[in-house]
Parts: sequence; C-alpha cells; structure tokens
Amino acid sequence: VGEATEGNWQKTLQALDQSHQDFAATLASLGEEKLDEILGQERDKELGTGLSHYVTIHGVIQHNLYHAGQIVLLKKFN
Repeated sequence: VGEATEGNWQKTLQALDQSHQDFAATLASLGEEKLDEILGQERDKELGTGLSHYVTIHGVIQHNLYHAGQIVLLKKFN
C-alpha cells in the first residue's frame, strides 16, 4: 500500500472497487454449468484449488462480509 497518505488511500479504494467490478463481471459471464466444475486437480488450500466454482464464489463472498463486519466494528468504536 505504501505510505499512509490520502492519495494512496484513494488508490487503494479504487483498486478495491475495480476488484469488485471484475469479480461481478466474471460471475455474470460464468455459466450455470460451470458452477460444479472443480478448480485444479487436487485440494491445495494455499492456491485455493480442489473446490468447485460454487464453493469458491461463496468463500470470496463470505471473506468480504467478514472484513465488512470488521470495518463496521472499527467505525462503531472510533
């Protein structure tokens, strides 16, 4: 992220927004028939392989919601 400046913060927010847009576009282009397809040959937690697209998508969403909850708590106690 670099030095904690307003400019770097704005760049980080833009990168996060772009990441969310890319994720949404990927989901929109993913056909329903692909949801059960397994990513990779075997389970590797570090690489995120060995799970279906469906499970991976839900994992990303849950991960984002977890961090959103952290942000809400930080704002509440700030």
